[in-house]
Amino acid sequence: MFRKYKMLLPVIILTALCIWTIVDSIQNTVVIGNTTYEFDTLTSNHFRASIALIICLISFFAFRAYFKYVLFMTLILGLLGVLEFRPSETYFVIKISSLEIDFQLTSFFVGILTLIVGADRINEVLEVKGNQNTKQIAINKQARFSEEVENFKNTYRNKSSESLKQIVAENKYVAPALEAARQLLDERGSN
Repeated sequence: MFRKYKMLLPVIILTALCIWTIVDSIQNTVVIGNTTYEFDTLTSNHFRASIALIICLISFFAFRAYFKYVLFMTLILGLLGVLEFRPSETYFVIKISSLEIDFQLTSFFVGILTLIVGADRINEVLEVKGNQNTKQIAINKQARFSEEVENFKNTYRNKSSESLKQIVAENKYVAPALEAARQLLDERGSN
């Protein structure tokens, strides 16, 4: 049961944070550390976060194929500060020359949690892709080898059987050249 719904864990955490924000808004206070501050209103970023989480939940239950994309976009928008899940967000700043980029810690840590929870699925996808790539590489390698053999066969076609036997016996040539000599000898029936 947990395996089926484990990818909902990040959404549940973010939803709990949004509910916490709404409760703080209703109470008009937010406690940070041991200090109580007045919390006047929810911002448009809070409303956007709530809508994004509703869309995440709908996509999980109704359009499962799109859930990972919706969750990814929700986390990215949260990371960039477009969505806010808590009453007051903490950011870390990356500064490159005069460019400053603020990243939201809540979305960052929930993103890490998402990667941990979905690690087995990510590994499965990478393994399948890796196997497909390995098979394709082997197919391409075989095709190149066959093409090189054909080129050598065209080059060796006018050589005598004795010259071809000498090429095979010396074993000094590249593998496609040796294979071409062997195939020509087989075709001529003179091993």
